[in-house]
Amino acid sequence: MTYSDAIQDKSTDRIEIVQNLKESDKNVKRYFVSFTNHVKYNFELQSSTRVLNSDNYDLKSLFVNKRKIESIKNLKYNWNDNNAEPFDNALLESVSSLINRLDYQPKLFPTGRKSIQLEYHKGTDYLEFEIFINKTNCFLKKGNEMTESKIQDENQIITRVNEFFLT
Repeated sequence: MTYSDAIQDKSTDRIEIVQNLKESDKNVKRYFVSFTNHVKYNFELQSSTRVLNSDNYDLKSLFVNKRKIESIKNLKYNWNDNNAEPFDNALLESVSSLINRLDYQPKLFPTGRKSIQLEYHKGTDYLEFEIFINKTNCFLKKGNEMTESKIQDENQIITRVNEFFLT
């Protein structure tokens, strides 16, 4: 099964995915999903000390990213037809936990290097994190300036994302 097949797999029981998220996601108390012609999302989050701006905090994107992570868990050896290995569950749980804490949801992709890539775009500016089980790399293009750096912890990722959108 390729990554696109896993994301577009119509046989996956969507209710089961929501139940799995409910069991594994400590920040979410209740999920309600109505599967008619239009999917409706109703999430109740625990209170947070963060000030969330409804213009940037998007629960639909969070749900899509959670679903992608669940699909990535199902990828088998050679999922990209280039001998890519399956992903470590600890990495996927770490990324799942991280995206719960982000005020801005990224575009999320698996890579053939056993890492998860998070991407952000703002005009011509670009921010990327490549998250491995034991390290995280950051690439930033802002204007004509490009920088690469190592990230020490999850809080540093959150800070970089907020700075990217607020400056």
